[in-house]
Amino acid sequence: MINKYFNPNTSVVPVYNRPEFSSGKITEVIIGESCEIIGIEKNWLQIIQDDGYKGWVNSFYGYISDEYIPTAHMYTGQTFSLDWANQKQFIPFGARIDLNSPMFNSHSWGDSIVSLKTKHTIDKLIPLAKTLLGIPYRWGGKTSFGFDCSGLIQTVCLSCGIQLPRDAWQQQEVLSKYQIDPSKALPGDIHFFGENDKVSHVGFSLGGEKILHAQGWVKEESFNKNDSNFNHSLMDKYLSSYSIRRNFRP
Repeated sequence: MINKYFNPNTSVVPVYNRPEFSSGKITEVIIGESCEIIGIEKNWLQIIQDDGYKGWVNSFYGYISDEYIPTAHMYTGQTFSLDWANQKQFIPFGARIDLNSPMFNSHSWGDSIVSLKTKHTIDKLIPLAKTLLGIPYRWGGKTSFGFDCSGLIQTVCLSCGIQLPRDAWQQQEVLSKYQIDPSKALPGDIHFFGENDKVSHVGFSLGGEKILHAQGWVKEESFNKNDSNFNHSLMDKYLSSYSIRRNFRP
């Protein structure tokens, strides 16, 4: 056992499938996330994140500590630059904020941060998600620099006190206890899409079959053919819908 932790020095750190840049990015470590190191290969570190996701980061993106460094808050405002140590650091929606850190404790955060220990605030899911409309799709992304579909769901849910795993198929497994009719979905419920019962896409319900999701960019569409923003491919690939409220009761 290594008993060391990787901590990023930059806003977003790409996580790779193997210890090489050509292997393909699978997710991200966000500033403020402290990740256990479970393997080392030259200047590459194999890490495991709090959501159980494993991958490789290059060590030049951060520093190593002997102890896990907890972070109690998440930033949920618009991306902005923070001057620190004569350098600019860009802070995206989704950044983890340690209010005791010299980098963060001099900034006035107002109501743009939330406690990661908050009780479930399901009614805030869609208002927060709508602040991200127009953000571009980015494979493996989970901040306002760019989201993939499941990264959007995971980050917005976490900001409301709901912990979901990283990938869409994992999210479906966690929510599977309370499947619902899509036409009866409430805002914040979650729709899944794919082929041959294999999940490949996910989005928030805006009520019924209206959906907010990351596909090309974060946008609002529908898989109900009677709506003006109907997306035929979503209807063709629709799999199932689940209640967020029944799965995560206050």
